[in-house]
Amino acid sequence: MVKSRASSSSAELRAFRELAELLAPGVRAVAERVALAVEDPAAYVKKHARELGERGVTKPIPRLPLVALLDGIFVQHVPVARELLRLLEQRGWTGWTKLQRV
Repeated sequence: MVKSRASSSSAELRAFRELAELLAPGVRAVAERVALAVEDPAAYVKKHARELGERGVTKPIPRLPLVALLDGIFVQHVPVARELLRLLEQRGWTGWTKLQRV
């Protein structure tokens, strides 16, 4: 049996929403970011173009829901997050969108 894209997408959305609730209980903004990344990746990239652009993401990528989850939790709620990402990049590494030495 072949799963439809819609059922696969809804399963992915449920999984990421559950993760968001486990990692950021009661923080609705995290769940909303993840939902947008799953349901409409192009709209997510457009809405968060500035912060994604800082890490070289200019169009939807396969890991976008994970990026949305990490951005929602880490970047938005950990005071030193942006500084850590800047230091990683300064030392030749990209963030979690493309974890590799540059």
